[in-house]
Amino acid sequence: MIRIKSKSTESESAAADWGQWDLVFHGPILDQRGEKSLAITSKGQPETHLIESEKPGGKRGFWLDGAELSRPVQQIANLILASEVKRICLEATTLGFLELVQLLTVIFRKEWTGDLDIAYAEPGEYRERSPVKTREFELSTEGVFAGVKDHSLNMTDHESGLIVFFLGYEGARFNKALEQIQAGKWKKTAVFGVPGYRAGWEMNAFEANSQPLTRNDEYGVFSIEYCGAASVSAAFDLLRRLGDEQMREEQPMLIAPIGTKPHGIAAALYCCCYNKFDDNALTYDNPVRSKGRTRDVRKFHLYRIER
Repeated sequence: MIRIKSKSTESESAAADWGQWDLVFHGPILDQRGEKSLAITSKGQPETHLIESEKPGGKRGFWLDGAELSRPVQQIANLILASEVKRICLEATTLGFLELVQLLTVIFRKEWTGDLDIAYAEPGEYRERSPVKTREFELSTEGVFAGVKDHSLNMTDHESGLIVFFLGYEGARFNKALEQIQAGKWKKTAVFGVPGYRAGWEMNAFEANSQPLTRNDEYGVFSIEYCGAASVSAAFDLLRRLGDEQMREEQPMLIAPIGTKPHGIAAALYCCCYNKFDDNALTYDNPVRSKGRTRDVRKFHLYRIER
């Protein structure tokens, strides 16, 4: 069981006073908010490491400071346990979802008992596909949905179950997920970030994902759930409730986190906490995130994970 405590501020200077860490893991910087959030988490000159799961040209793997890892779980665990690290921060603005899952898998499986924080900078604006105001956004290029290492299941082994889709601005990814996952008789739940980061932003997500939700003859009827776009704890509690219902029915739950980063953090945390019997799993398309995909920072968030 874990507890998630959060705090947020619009002030960069206030966020810089949140604390100092011994070890910070981050991903490639793609925009201004990544620069600012990494500068905040690097205050006090902690040991910092760049984590990547893809290289230019589409090569997939796992890299630590540019060096490819053959056994990432064990090698990262060795890094954490070799020194007396008491406070770790995962800078989630720059880290991709697969990197977050891998790092959290290490932290939850190994005997490390220090303080864990996850930092995230909320975007001020998203880059739209057209200079004319639309509800289409250019945030990433599409990938192929597949099981996530250490958190996957074979759907053909289960006649029924539940798929939970966390949805955001990229409706094309939702369409692709439905085409590629081939859910059959599985129940489906769509989760929207309400309230959004800003008032009215949830309408962008509703518009982007509306068509699949109304094609009942093709995909079946969706249950709809809501939790705050920036709330890791609300998304985690929702998954725990849905997961408990599936356990009572002795059916698995598959999670597709294609919405906000806080919802992705919740999905990763949930599966790292509750996957002992392979009844909870993740599917992800690992898209290439676009550079300059956002502008400015609206709010800084820090999520303390208490175990």
